[in-house]
Amino acid sequence: MLRSPPNPTECGKNKDAPRKEHRFHTRHDFSPNPALELYEVIRALARQNAIIEYPQIRNTLEAIASPLRQRRDLSKILATMGELGLLDVCPKGIRYNHTFGESLFGRRLWRRKFVSVVHSLYALGHHGTVADPRWSYREACRILTESAPIGISADELVMEVVLRAKQCFATDKVSFSRSSVGGIKAWLEALDPPLISVEKGRLVAVPDNERASSLVVDIVSTAVTLAGGSLPLDAAATSNLAVAMLVPPNRLRRILYSFLEPTNGIVLLDEYPQRLWRVLETH
Repeated sequence: MLRSPPNPTECGKNKDAPRKEHRFHTRHDFSPNPALELYEVIRALARQNAIIEYPQIRNTLEAIASPLRQRRDLSKILATMGELGLLDVCPKGIRYNHTFGESLFGRRLWRRKFVSVVHSLYALGHHGTVADPRWSYREACRILTESAPIGISADELVMEVVLRAKQCFATDKVSFSRSSVGGIKAWLEALDPPLISVEKGRLVAVPDNERASSLVVDIVSTAVTLAGGSLPLDAAATSNLAVAMLVPPNRLRRILYSFLEPTNGIVLLDEYPQRLWRVLETH
């Protein structure tokens, strides 16, 4: 039976309301292929339902003979989608935000776009003084960017994230493990092209000259959408975008100037401060 995810909010309430407890673990159950299939089902159901009840989701998966119908972790996948802002998760069911969804993905949902948007929501979405998995994801990306060319092992990455979490949030309770790294690695490897490779068991950030135009545009477009259509390129935004692309901050503007143009929907305005601006909707 598909139950309401843990700690759902009432539909329409603020999902980002402050929480008392820090949460650092990035769920390994939330991986690209099952997440995409479940999200596609919810988008389809949302065309006729303001709130999608949990039995509707399970019945649809049974009707289409989806492999997901056998899984017991669907509530965890839905909970992560809620944390990332893809859905509004509440006790009675799921509410899909059509306007936000189409601004992120367009009218058709492509795997490449879905993966890059979820990566961007993870890497760009954390704000405030209470940790959630988005903070861990972003910090892991930052550590990978800062690592030596030989990369970093999963155990080393765990230790560094835990150390930084303790320093940043003044807590000794940090639940972050190799399983958490697996949850991050799945999305970084699924990007097209991937932002990391695995060499001799170590995670290595690919050289920044191998960033694809489509990936850069997807990351920037998500950032601009989250900012409401216009994003001042201040120090914080520069740092966050660079981390999302796994590049040093001093390389970011070169990449933006190389790939952004009006035909792909985002321009970099040469004013002070510089600003990323959406000029048209792309699908």
